[in-house]
Amino acid sequence: MTAGTDEELRVFLSELRVVKDAFEIGELRKAVDSTVRGFEDVVRILDKAEATSERHVEGTFFLRARVEGNDVGYSTIAASGAHATTLHWIRNDGAVRSGDLLLLDAGVETRTLYTADVTRTLPVSGTFSPLQRTVYDAVHDAQEAGIAAVRPGARFRDFHEAAQRVLAERLLSWGLLGERTLEQVLELGLHRRWTLHGTGHMLGLDVHDCAAARAEAYADGVLEPGVVLTVEPGLYFQADDLTVPEEYRGIGVRIEDDVLVTEDGNDTSRRPCRAGPTRSSPGWPTCGPDTTASVLWRYVRNPARCANVNRTLMKPWSVTGGRKTALPWDRIQVQELMPSPRANPH
Repeated sequence: MTAGTDEELRVFLSELRVVKDAFEIGELRKAVDSTVRGFEDVVRILDKAEATSERHVEGTFFLRARVEGNDVGYSTIAASGAHATTLHWIRNDGAVRSGDLLLLDAGVETRTLYTADVTRTLPVSGTFSPLQRTVYDAVHDAQEAGIAAVRPGARFRDFHEAAQRVLAERLLSWGLLGERTLEQVLELGLHRRWTLHGTGHMLGLDVHDCAAARAEAYADGVLEPGVVLTVEPGLYFQADDLTVPEEYRGIGVRIEDDVLVTEDGNDTSRRPCRAGPTRSSPGWPTCGPDTTASVLWRYVRNPARCANVNRTLMKPWSVTGGRKTALPWDRIQVQELMPSPRANPH
């Protein structure tokens, strides 16, 4: 084979992987399940991470990946404080301090080599500051808009544009983009100073699956059932960014979920809580058999509902049959990078 035919084969195989079959979807669900448990593990050791470093977070997740899967699907990003503003912080050797946010971007790779890709941003102390919560809510709302745009027949770029519009609106409302209109900001791309990356990529055997596909089959293509992708907006204010007020500097937030395109929309594979009585206290969200998210899921995704919680919420419990049982963390999903330049949609 010549170099030209090698490249032709690489592109062909990459495009074959765009739509996943039932086996592949099942493996990706397994990867997400294990990743959820790895995130639960990390939440439970945050006090120990404070006494050591980001390495404790990385190592805790790695244990879950090696026990339940083949490995991590990519280098774990365990970024605390200002490190969260570096997209691919993989040194993971910094301090984990109360009052800071921890951005964890990690995924378990199954023994069949399919990987999840999940990101969550957590307050180390268990409580967001008002500004941290404001930034977090903006990213959460952008992700909700992005996920809502994932459906068969939609352009691949649609979910990115939907999420970016929300982030641009928030940046404007905070006075960071001057007196321009939203359309002017989007046309000039001014918001990208703080959004930094595309809102998602395809997922499968590679964390950036199908990266060799032609633009018309990927970035300029149309979604169809069986496509699996990430939705992962973020906002990042560098510690030395003099264009924003000082209180913003050093805050980095990203939220990422893995999304399957279905016949009638999408599936983020979010699991309900286990049935059973739940702990109740002021500010503690309810969670029962008819809800769609666990206590910890609600805490991480909807911090406004838990404005006054402390570290005790990091270890949610349900009493079932007289035993304390750890509630499952709902399917968390992360971001890591963008597709390769060949298929880069943004």
